[in-house]
Amino acid sequence: MGKHLIKLVILFLVALYIVSCSEKNDNKQISSNTISYPEVNIIDAAQLRNKIENRYGRTLFINVWATWSEPSVKELRDIQKLYKTYKDDVDFLNLTVDLSSKKDSVILPFLKKEKFDLPVFIVDEKSGMEIMKMLSPKWNGGIPASFIFDKYGRREIFILGRQTFENFSKGIDSVNVLK
Repeated sequence: MGKHLIKLVILFLVALYIVSCSEKNDNKQISSNTISYPEVNIIDAAQLRNKIENRYGRTLFINVWATWSEPSVKELRDIQKLYKTYKDDVDFLNLTVDLSSKKDSVILPFLKKEKFDLPVFIVDEKSGMEIMKMLSPKWNGGIPASFIFDKYGRREIFILGRQTFENFSKGIDSVNVLK
């Protein structure tokens, strides 16, 4: 009877070892595929107005872009760098004008491919014109377009067309001096 018990214990230990190795490999696969990317939500005019007006003493940088706009994509690489540099002092809103129906098929894969982790919102199609007028009455809707608001919610800078990290950095620094 003692030999049978020893064989049973050994068999149990081997089975336990195999199961634990299998779970470790599964965990490795899960952890390597779970990279954190920003949540992407729809934003309407009222929500955007609230974010602009309730500054809590922080500068706000807004960029309007689209995945299908080559200048926007190139500029977003500089904005990602800008976000990493200023995120402790500046709030960022990156508004895509891609259709909300493209969130899962285009927007999220694009953000993952580019390894962007900046905050992204999809402009609500019904609020597009109102948002455009709110951001600047002089804006014709061209993209990329960027706006820098001071801590009180006043738009201080409006930039149409592709810019560089250096240009954006100068703009943010000039608005931060107003604090």
